[in-house]
Formats: sequence, C-alpha cells, structure tokens
Amino acid sequence: MPSSRPSPLSPAAPGPSPARLPGPAAGLLLALASACVIVEEKPSDGPPMPHGPHVGGDPGPDDGAGPAADSGAPAGWQVDVVWGESALVVDVADAPGGLWLGIVETGGACSTAGACWDGEDCRDGYTTAAGDVLGPYCHPLDASGRAELAYGGDIAELAPGTTAFRAGWSARATFLLESRREDGGDGSCVTWGDDPSRYLAEGCELLR
Repeated sequence: MPSSRPSPLSPAAPGPSPARLPGPAAGLLLALASACVIVEEKPSDGPPMPHGPHVGGDPGPDDGAGPAADSGAPAGWQVDVVWGESALVVDVADAPGGLWLGIVETGGACSTAGACWDGEDCRDGYTTAAGDVLGPYCHPLDASGRAELAYGGDIAELAPGTTAFRAGWSARATFLLESRREDGGDGSCVTWGDDPSRYLAEGCELLR
C-alpha cells in the first residue's frame, strides 16, 4: 500500500485491502463463553484532544460509556480492553503469539462526515483531503500479550506506545487483533467493536 511516509510502528500486513463499509453503530452482545472482552470506561480529566484528520467537521463530544461487552473469542482467546484516564490498555491471554493490534474509528460524527480516523488500521492508513497518507500504523503486543497506548499521539508520526484515540471513544471504535506468522503466530485474526465488517470481509473471526 502506498504511503507518503513509512510507519514508525509497523508496515501494514500483506493481503487485500478491505472495503470500507460504513454501518450503523451496533451494540455488542454480552454472553457467557470460554472467553470475554471487558470494556471499562473512565472519564478523562484533561482537555479534549484535537481530532486532526476530520477535515471540515467537528468530531463531536465524547460518547461516554461504551457498548456492552462482547464475549466468546474463538479458540478460547481472553481479551481485556480498558479505556483508562490516560491510556488504552489491551491484554490478551490464551491466544497465539505474534499479536498486533489495529483500531479504526467507525462510529460517531465521523461516519456521517465520511472522515473517520483509520490510520491505525494495520492496513491502508488514513488519506487526507490533500492526498497524503498517514500510517498505516499497527500496535505490537508485548510478550505477555499486552499493549498500553497513551492518548494524544501525533497522527503525522504516531510514536510507539501512543494512539490518536482518547477516553470516551469506545462506542465508535472497531478493533483488529492478528497473529502474524512472520512473528511466530499462526495467521489468525479476530475483530470486534462498532462495525467489524471491514475485517470480517478479510476472513477474520468475530470476537463474541
């Protein structure tokens, strides 16, 4: 995928570019299973972060509490997602190695304006109105299966350990977790969140 600048985190994974398929915000079902995703929402005390790539539009207020938790990952994956006051934390257990995390904005005001932030999608990156490509960025999980991403990252050069997302955006986010073979994984991937259709179209499994 062409990019005006290399990603400081990771090159995009090989494979076909997924179609961007906007959809209505969907609540996620909470069910008992062998695995779960736990979403915890905490208020942010700091000022709102400038949204950057939303060209000509106001990203609107934070969404507040996120959707109901989604549970029941394939192959017994255990995923814990916490939207903290200063950072987004993702912990994964009972999953293959070589894990990388992608996050895409799919809901809220951006879905109407058609300018959602998808620079952290591990695929295509975000294309500005001027035609510049920001990213694609992708977040590695450490050996314990954890990623801690501080809010307020610079979208032009997103530093490792940071994200352009912020507290209060859980209801507008879609996630990807992929286990890369080149990093010792098995090539599997799972997705969940507001609108996982783009990753489901690639063959990723829905985290339920």
